[in-house]
Amino acid sequence: MPVTMEHGRAQLLSRNGHPFASFSELGKQIAAALPNARAVIDGEICSIDKRGRPQFKNLMFHHGNPPCFFAFDLLTWNGKDLRTERLLDRKQELRRLLARSPATSPLKYTEYIDGHGMALFERICELDLEGIVAKQKFGPYVTEREHSMWFKIRNRQYSQMQAGKNCLNVSGTVNLLRVGIRVHWRVPASKL
Repeated sequence: MPVTMEHGRAQLLSRNGHPFASFSELGKQIAAALPNARAVIDGEICSIDKRGRPQFKNLMFHHGNPPCFFAFDLLTWNGKDLRTERLLDRKQELRRLLARSPATSPLKYTEYIDGHGMALFERICELDLEGIVAKQKFGPYVTEREHSMWFKIRNRQYSQMQAGKNCLNVSGTVNLLRVGIRVHWRVPASKL
C-alpha cells in the first residue's frame, strides 16, 4: 500500500489507487512527521498491541493502539523515480528519509535481512506472525506481479489468518488489508 507525500500532505492509497478515507488520520500523522517530504513510500498499515505484535482485528475495527505504517520501499523521492534502482539503494534512501521523522512518528522502517531465510521463517512461525517476503536485494521495483522477483512465504499456522478472512467478509469496506502479507500494490502513474 503506497503513501504519497507532497505539499505537507500524505495520502494512503488502496490497491486500485483510491484514497483510504478510513485511515486519513494516519495520513495526517505521517505528513506531520515529514512535513516537507515529496515521496511515494510503499508499505503496510499495521496495528500493534502492547507486546509489539500485529493485531489484525484491531486494525480492521480501529481498536487498540493507533495504526502505524511499516515502510519497506521508496519509489520516488523529490521528483526522482527510484523504481529502477536496486532494492538495497532504495532502502538506504528510505532509511535516510525516515531518520528525519521523530521517534513518535507512525512511520516505521522495515529492515532488510540478508541470508538466514530459514531461521528467520522459523522464528516468524514461533512468534505466530503471518510470514515474510523474500526479495532480490539488487532488483528494481516491478509493478507487474508476473515479472516481479519477490515471494510471499506464509506461516500456514498463523492464528489470525482465519480471523482476518472472517473480518474481511463481514466488513466489506477494508477488504484488501492483511497484516504482515505484502500484497503487490500498483501505484498509478499519476500518483508518482
